[in-house]
Amino acid sequence: HLYNKVSEVQNFIRLHGVHIMGLAETWLTADISDGELDIPGFTLFRKDRSVGSGGGVAIYCEQSLASKRRTDLETDNLEVVCLEIVASKACHLLGCLYRPPSKPIQYWSMLESALTKAHEGQQVSTTLMGDSNVNIADPHHPQLAHFIDNCDMFDFTNYIQEPTRITNQHSCTLDLIL
Repeated sequence: HLYNKVSEVQNFIRLHGVHIMGLAETWLTADISDGELDIPGFTLFRKDRSVGSGGGVAIYCEQSLASKRRTDLETDNLEVVCLEIVASKACHLLGCLYRPPSKPIQYWSMLESALTKAHEGQQVSTTLMGDSNVNIADPHHPQLAHFIDNCDMFDFTNYIQEPTRITNQHSCTLDLIL
């Protein structure tokens, strides 16, 4: 729940010199204003879940970076917030996503469509981060093949190599930075 952790996020950003931070499962709702989530020197871009509770994604982007929201790449069926950042005349697309565990396999084709649209007619580097709810360390995960197909199609490599969820019973790698 981001609302209760803004000061922790701010401290992390300051301590580690973070310029951009993506957050999944923010649990934000329309009755929480951006002002209540303000971190000085950063712009908040957020997409709250439209139906039901939970979910949601957000990106804090340092105001010194030339960034704009790409709502044309966002749909009601994808919990993703997309930014375009221009630096040194190069365009970079950044997306933060959350895929609920209950989302069907069609999720991956919707993500593919958004990424294809982002790359039409322009040379753009792309980074995706967030919670895929696909355990990439489990070769038998039912949606792993679709996840890998998307990674191969857009030449993504996951930079997260260690488990991101650890319990007493097991560990898994659900979070990603592509």
